[in-house]
Amino acid sequence: MLCEQCGYALDGLPASGACPECGRAIARSRPESRPGSPWQRRASWGALLGTWWGVLARREALWGGVSIEARSAATLLLVTLALASATMALSTLAPTAAAHGARWWYPPIFFVISWFVLLALTSIEFTGMRFFGRRRRWRTTPGVALVICAHASVGWLIGGMGVALGWIVGGNLPGLTGSGLLWMAVFAPFIGGMVVFSLLAGSGFHALRFVNDPAHRAAEDSL
Repeated sequence: MLCEQCGYALDGLPASGACPECGRAIARSRPESRPGSPWQRRASWGALLGTWWGVLARREALWGGVSIEARSAATLLLVTLALASATMALSTLAPTAAAHGARWWYPPIFFVISWFVLLALTSIEFTGMRFFGRRRRWRTTPGVALVICAHASVGWLIGGMGVALGWIVGGNLPGLTGSGLLWMAVFAPFIGGMVVFSLLAGSGFHALRFVNDPAHRAAEDSL
């Protein structure tokens, strides 16, 4: 077991003691000291909003309390990606979008394409964290990387809302109507959401670099 603040090996030290390297209480580095994010404790709309708010406004507390548990993280990721894709897809029903060529069958097609694109980009981030985690000898196990990506995926929702606003608002601006600038007004927020997602994932990547993944520890103990 490592100190989650500095990476010092704590095996053999009393649980009631402190890390000899940085002074952090050893009990705070134990997996059971992580209660989980609001969504991990109870899957509900209120918990979902609380989790998103924690990631955006209280990152240190959020990353310090998330549980390294794959099932709840996978559900959170799928729900957030679905909401982000639905937001972008439904925006094609706006009158401004219809005026620029959008058809009734755009939403389902756009939803499926958006969902797979967001999932693919998230997978790239997941793979990157695993790669650089190994290079730096950090404990970015698959479970840890999934938890980080799932909680950071609120960035995609922000991007999806920006795309919707681009369609609705941009289509009413005389300077954008009938020009390629309208597509830039729609595409730019998507890039912004990607940046937010990457920044949030980066903060989690650093915060959880020495986290004690209970599944990883159980695998080591069985060897």
